[in-house]
Parts: sequence; C-alpha cells; structure tokens
Amino acid sequence: MSTWLNVGPIKDLNVPYFAVGLASQRKSWKVAITDRQTKLKILGKKAAWLHKHLDGKWQLIHTRNFTAPTKTAIYSYWLVFESNSDASLFLSNFPDISNRLQAKREEKEALVRRLDRGLSSGGYDLSRLPENQRMATAQSFVDKSKAINDVQNKIEKLERSFELAEFWENAELNGIDTEGRL
Repeated sequence: MSTWLNVGPIKDLNVPYFAVGLASQRKSWKVAITDRQTKLKILGKKAAWLHKHLDGKWQLIHTRNFTAPTKTAIYSYWLVFESNSDASLFLSNFPDISNRLQAKREEKEALVRRLDRGLSSGGYDLSRLPENQRMATAQSFVDKSKAINDVQNKIEKLERSFELAEFWENAELNGIDTEGRL
C-alpha cells in the first residue's frame, strides 16, 4: 500500500449551481504530474532531494475531491510513496511537512493569547480611548480576529488532508475507479 502526503495548498472551490447537475462535476479524480517544471514549482528543493534519494519510488499527484453536501471541489497536491519507509525517510529530512498542523495550532494559540491579553486589560474598550484612537484600535481587533480565523481555516484544511489521504489510499487499495485519470 502506498503512503500519501499532502505537499501543496488545499483549495476549496464551490462548484457553480449550473454545473452541479453534470456528472463530470461530481467526480473525484487524480492525475500524475510528470512535468519536471511543475514538480519544481510545487515541491521546490524537495524535488531535487526526491530525485537524488528516492528516484522512481514516488509520484506527484494532483487530486480533486467532490463533497456533495457542500457542492465543493477540493483540489490538492500529494506525494505518493511506494512504501511507508520511503515516506518516513522523506519526512525525517523535511520535518516541516509533518509538523505543519502542530505549528498552526501553536500559532493560533499565540494569537488568541495576544487578543485575550488585550481584551482583559481593557485595551479594546473604545469608550476609554480618545476619539482619534478608536478607529485604529477597532481595526487592530478586527485584524487580530481575522488572523485567528485564517489560521483556523488552515488547521481545518490540514486536518481534512488526513481524511483525503485516507480516501485516496483506500481507493487505490480497493481498486476504486476515479475517472481513470491516472
């Protein structure tokens, strides 16, 4: 069984209402990326390491998963390794990939602590501030709240990547047809 590691951004795109009725818009698919330039663009320095140390034991795959309830297509890039040992070797050399979720959780906690400190100290109590400082203070609160939401969205996408990896590993293991695109 192969191992799937998410290596690119996960993009959620809503399928337009007029296209949802088309069977092709409700399918999940996967495509092997063979173009060396595309691999470099997506993987960066990791591509050179992979070619040197695990040549022929991995593939770069682009996938699309359709989720019916939300009518959303989820696009992502994956490194697919022939074995768990190859994936482990890669992760030991590039720990940032396996540590992304924990790093985002820590980032969110730090942002929440900063915002909570400001709230508990009354730093966002606009009634205590001179009128000329209220707009900047309110904007600061909004910006920090947006930053927390952005990090939370990234956390949810990374968590979703584990579910998607399991889907593709099982599809491959069980021989499920995924549009025959691979």
